[in-house]
Amino acid sequence: MKIISFFLAAFLLFFSLTGCGAKTGDADNDSDKKQKTSDTAEEETETDENGETGEDSGPVSPVTPVVSGFRKPDDFTVETNGGGTFSLKEALRDHDAVVINLWATWCGYCTMEFPYVEKVYRDYGDRVAFVALSIEPDDEPVLIEEYADDNELSFPMGSAVGTYLTDYAASGVPVTLVVDRNGYLTRVHLGAASSAREFTELFEDCLAPDYKTPAEATYTVYVYNNDTDTYVPDCTVVFCAGNVCVPVKTDANGVAVYKGAPADYTVSLADLPQGMGMNGFTAEELFMGAYSCTDYFVIGDTGE
Repeated sequence: MKIISFFLAAFLLFFSLTGCGAKTGDADNDSDKKQKTSDTAEEETETDENGETGEDSGPVSPVTPVVSGFRKPDDFTVETNGGGTFSLKEALRDHDAVVINLWATWCGYCTMEFPYVEKVYRDYGDRVAFVALSIEPDDEPVLIEEYADDNELSFPMGSAVGTYLTDYAASGVPVTLVVDRNGYLTRVHLGAASSAREFTELFEDCLAPDYKTPAEATYTVYVYNNDTDTYVPDCTVVFCAGNVCVPVKTDANGVAVYKGAPADYTVSLADLPQGMGMNGFTAEELFMGAYSCTDYFVIGDTGE
């Protein structure tokens, strides 16, 4: 099953509306790459009362919350504008969350989103570490420095090229990743936020004093009609992890929401309105990873 190719087919259409598609021929955005995680990614991890985690060394008490599926991304260190450096491991030492925004200088939606990111950074920078990393090989340090100055951006900016982070931008940018205080990648947001409030909501739950890495993820799928510029209600979206599949109907706003253990899901449409198809694509499956995220099916009139 070519999961990743299905994922890209639908999202290249979506990003024509809310994000910038990846440049053709960019080897760093190869959709066949696998998302890299730490060697402990698949291990079960305990969470104590203070939100600290450790390796599972034996039977778990029934009253002890267990993180069952979220993955810990590997540490990375990159150079940032102004002669600084940014390390995921170091950022997690004294912040409640880390927000990584993937972008490119040629991405108009990124430029539209950055004023909201700047406001949120000014409001939450003492508790949340922010960094914006370009996935474009041609975005050299001097160009990123000029971009930050021209757009009056004060948060750290650099390049993701040469790191595993570019895997998350295979469909386009902007993409925002949220790593919680326990080091788990809990959210991947595809597309530009339309307000500072919307951007804040991506990580706000991580700031609660009693926060613990959740045991379940929220998967949200929108079914969008590209011909009529509307969202489609009453479609059946099927979430499958292994041999277990759960059908969910889209509501009046064309949204299907599934909450379950973080896992690698294939997501398909079990039915479509008569005469509708995937805009010429025969694939009808998306891919959703082990993190809370939002994905989109883009459909259209087949002409039949």
